[in-house]
Amino acid sequence: MLTRLRAGRSRDMIKHRSFVHSLTIEATVTWDFAPVFDAAHRAALENEKPFVYVCPPAGWPLVFLFQALPERKTQHLDTLVLAPGIGDVLEAAAAVTAAEPHRPVHPLTGLGRSESLIRADSVATLIATPADAHHLLKRSVLRSGGLVRVALLWPERLDDAGAAYLETLLADAGDAQRLVVTTDQAAASSFIERYARRAPVGVQSDLPETGAGAVRYAVVESHARVRAARTALDILLPRKALIWDPTGTRRWDLLSGPDLGVAGDGADSDLVIAAELPSPEALRVFGEGGREVVVFLRASQLPYLQRITSSAKPLRLPGYADRARADAATLRETLRTRLQQGNLATELLAIEPLLETFDPALIAAAALSLSRGSSAAPTPEDQETPAAPRPTWTRVFVTAGQRDNVRPGDILGAFISVAKLSRGDVGRIDVRERFSLVDVQSEVAEQVIRCITGEQIRGRRVTARLDRHE
Repeated sequence: MLTRLRAGRSRDMIKHRSFVHSLTIEATVTWDFAPVFDAAHRAALENEKPFVYVCPPAGWPLVFLFQALPERKTQHLDTLVLAPGIGDVLEAAAAVTAAEPHRPVHPLTGLGRSESLIRADSVATLIATPADAHHLLKRSVLRSGGLVRVALLWPERLDDAGAAYLETLLADAGDAQRLVVTTDQAAASSFIERYARRAPVGVQSDLPETGAGAVRYAVVESHARVRAARTALDILLPRKALIWDPTGTRRWDLLSGPDLGVAGDGADSDLVIAAELPSPEALRVFGEGGREVVVFLRASQLPYLQRITSSAKPLRLPGYADRARADAATLRETLRTRLQQGNLATELLAIEPLLETFDPALIAAAALSLSRGSSAAPTPEDQETPAAPRPTWTRVFVTAGQRDNVRPGDILGAFISVAKLSRGDVGRIDVRERFSLVDVQSEVAEQVIRCITGEQIRGRRVTARLDRHE
């Protein structure tokens, strides 16, 4: 049974709605904390002018920004979103898809497939790290001169290499609209000054002067958060709990039960589990009435949580190590039962000669290892050095050949110095009139293509790719 209620409260010009599941011992509530865009904000967004947006480093606040952009119905690539890491890329992709469901949105997690989709004109919004986007730019797959807008997500988290890739991409993007998304305007001041100078600033949530109350957190990937919530409820045993998920997904229906325990606006609950990284305003709402707050997040989001709370302590959820300890405890109990049964005379006679040489605990561990199927000591034949595996080769096509005065040594030198290969990684080099074919070990083929493309060999700028026969 699903009960929908509207909470009649607001927090600092922030709209506040509640959607509540009726559950056996817990409920699911969604609060939306939407920013208020004024006339200057709307004008900048609608006229494709630079804009700065301040929000937590999570995907859900991006929905409000992309919903405020003018609708575009083109199917070709016109929007590039640059995020610091793969986790940010995936969260941003989910948010942009929710805001613009009619447009093809693609998170760049595999270079080969992304290249095919872009060349087929099947991507309107590309979301990638600066390094991956730069790789596509070098391969002439990404034509940044045709972009309408570029969004920079949390650029203050980029390292020096990422900032350099970003500068190259934006220098090639011409007059594309710049959207700078940040959690800290001071930390991102250099990026704002360079790419969105004097742009209006829309604030979904800024860093507070004082942090919210104490919270507990657990680093949990998105796909595992339903299971983690169930485990947290078993550990904390609240009388009634709320699960906040601003993405509005139906994954929490798995926790519902037949009994009707309506949570209302959460006033009668004693625990809130935030399924996504919340804003400071959200944390204050969650903690009202002395409620305990647990936040699920990615590891890269932890520094932000620590800045907006007075205390953030980990909630230890059982993992692989805990299951291993449980298995070990079960094994100990089995051994204890066997010892209590007695009648181990035959076994004692078998190990008696070993007691003069080895510690009894080691003898017991070896016997236990054999009983569980571990292999015995290797024989001399087993100890012979196994034959080295035969290398598998991949052929790489390079756009330089005899007419460019290129020799095999030139290509070998470039592969070793630029792609950082060893001599054994490179096999046959066949230099033909207009191109060259080079065999490299398969595991380094992508590295060669990425590093060699755009470099010069004998004064000619080359492109590397897999040979078509591969």
